[in-house]
Amino acid sequence: MRIWIPSGSETAVGLAEAACCASSIDDVVAAIGLPDIEDGGNLVHGNLQVAPQTGHPENSGACPLP
Repeated sequence: MRIWIPSGSETAVGLAEAACCASSIDDVVAAIGLPDIEDGGNLVHGNLQVAPQTGHPENSGACPLP
């Protein structure tokens, strides 16, 4: 999981668009820098679920389904 925290004139929407899954991490880092928080590892606790895409018009084309 990578999290960028907006600062200065950055916005959460702008950072989210720049970090979209359609871009490689190298391209993202070149555009907006390293993430403020980067955490990897196994998820071993919690209510882990995979949900289908909702079909909401704002979600169309945001990221391709695998």
